[in-house]
Amino acid sequence: MMVAPVKNETTTMTETAPPFTTRLAGDYVPATFEERGATVPFQKPDLANARVRRNARDELEVLVYGFSGGRGIYVLAWRSLPDLLGLNLHDLTLHAEILTTKAVTPERVQIAAYRVARSGLAGETALQEAEDMLADRAEISMATTCDILRRLVPAAESAAMTAEALGTPAGKAAARATLAGLNLGTDPDAAFERIQKTASLTLPLGVDAAGGRGPLRTLFGRVGEFTARVEGAGGDAAALIADIARLTLAVGGDLIQRIDAEIAAPAALLAGWDVRSASLKQSVDRLGWLLDGWRPVCDLWDDWVGAGSDPALGLTTLRILPLVPRNECGRFQGDAASLFSRRSTVYGRLQDEA
Repeated sequence: MMVAPVKNETTTMTETAPPFTTRLAGDYVPATFEERGATVPFQKPDLANARVRRNARDELEVLVYGFSGGRGIYVLAWRSLPDLLGLNLHDLTLHAEILTTKAVTPERVQIAAYRVARSGLAGETALQEAEDMLADRAEISMATTCDILRRLVPAAESAAMTAEALGTPAGKAAARATLAGLNLGTDPDAAFERIQKTASLTLPLGVDAAGGRGPLRTLFGRVGEFTARVEGAGGDAAALIADIARLTLAVGGDLIQRIDAEIAAPAALLAGWDVRSASLKQSVDRLGWLLDGWRPVCDLWDDWVGAGSDPALGLTTLRILPLVPRNECGRFQGDAASLFSRRSTVYGRLQDEA
């Protein structure tokens, strides 16, 4: 999806930014997730929480917060980044990977980052995390497959649907044989394939069971814990941050409920596969967009000791906080514009006081 031209303002003479840089207006509110962009995990501090997106000419551009010490969000051509900033080898490689693959969604950016991590350029810790992620994905996928099968087969046979059993050819054959006795509107091989595809589609969320919780379900829980912590911080900034988090939880809660309901009724999902699987993927993708950028926000507050308001922490949080775009709020659409307006006011005041 291409991003429509947006309201902008030029940089002031006191801000050192290239003449081809655009600064978004202070009251700018993205309409969609695609317009907000996907977070890119650059290592360079100047590019912390930068976001990539496509512009109206189908070219990649990057949104950078406070570029060159200026205020606001700046838009730069993606290709120009290596010329404007001294990128290390990791960031150069990630930049090239995203440019080559046209990665502009959270999922695609994560794949690009994973490839760079596997190369070792992000360091030993990132390399190990990439290896661990592969193992986690396999475990989550298997747990989801088992959960779906147990919901489909008779209770007397569900106990045999274990990860250990399904990891063997004999276990898979037994699962197909059990499916053959059910009225699923398709043959057992196709049904088993669709179950595995469902596990793959929903892998970012997984199922709410031990070993089955995907990264989005885990992150959603962290945002909930974060909200409870921020509510006790005091001050206008904390109140605003908590309201933004609550809106994210409300929208995300609706999406998770919808996804979980589909998995809880697998017979209907398999029977109406073409339509229902597409809707399921759309919901998972939207949840990924919604929570994109929340991990570093939660990380920021991990060391907060709860000793009253912290203006510097509030300022940093508001700078990178991923607000829900105005057309992505579902039944909470009326809340988005007011939150963007409050953010502009509170953030500007904190900057003046800093």
